Amino acid sequence: MKMGISMPPLVLLEQTARPAEVALLKSFGGVRSMLRELKDQGIASIEIRNLVRTADAHQGLRMCELIWEEGLDVTLHGTTAGDFHGPTIGAIYPPLQPILEAYSRRSGRLTITFHPISAAAGMINQLSAQTVELYSEWLRLLGQEHVPYTCGIELIRINRAKIDPGVTCEGVLAIVNKLNNPNVGITWDMGHYYSNVLMKHEVADARDRFIPELPPDEFVAKTVHTHIHGIIGRNHCPLNDPLSLPLERYIDALKNSQYQGVLNLELEFPRFPDDRSVAWYTIASIERLRQCL
Repeated sequence: MKMGISMPPLVLLEQTARPAEVALLKSFGGVRSMLRELKDQGIASIEIRNLVRTADAHQGLRMCELIWEEGLDVTLHGTTAGDFHGPTIGAIYPPLQPILEAYSRRSGRLTITFHPISAAAGMINQLSAQTVELYSEWLRLLGQEHVPYTCGIELIRINRAKIDPGVTCEGVLAIVNKLNNPNVGITWDMGHYYSNVLMKHEVADARDRFIPELPPDEFVAKTVHTHIHGIIGRNHCPLNDPLSLPLERYIDALKNSQYQGVLNLELEFPRFPDDRSVAWYTIASIERLRQCL
């Protein structure tokens, strides 16, 4: 296992206007210095969150090259948003094509996460079937590129405003099993999972009750990627508070299933408390994760 961390494209491109992200870059002295410090802290990969289909065709590659130049690996968080059609993966997902071409000249395996299809209304079974149909086609086209890849279907937190087949372990497993592709598994979003556990037990705040229950064994065994964040009032918070996530128990479960992927922090910097710097909370989250290795 190795540690990773998600970074928004505008942070990697140093174009963000969000105060917390500006402060993060300033604390580290710019994006390259930030990547070097993260590497010194034990981070081995950077996840681009999110690489949207409507991005400039070469924007994703520019970010990948920056990350690679600093000696780090790349993972991607993809989306379905956008209206592109065609016979190749480049036609339906323009910014992905240059990245695949670069991977074809490099050693390594592309890891990419996708959400199940959700909607404001509908039936779970129909949305699950649509997800399987869409990704079956995308994965068929991706396979034509002859680039080794791993795709993770993400477990999603419950949102009362949406119908989503990905909010239960069983729902995600059903999608993965129907895709029936050896390169496809689950992205276990630990924060989303714990948020759903707390909701199931009617716990309003993670500090009120600690519930270290685990997903089904099959779910853990089919995990190929992770998103890791704390739940203190909301999702994507730092991990420095031990009550924010049963992190150690989750990592032990992955170890027992011989997981060899990335332990990827997916933090939302503007949601951090303001009593300390964004950089401090980021490093504190990495330190807690590192202690689990």
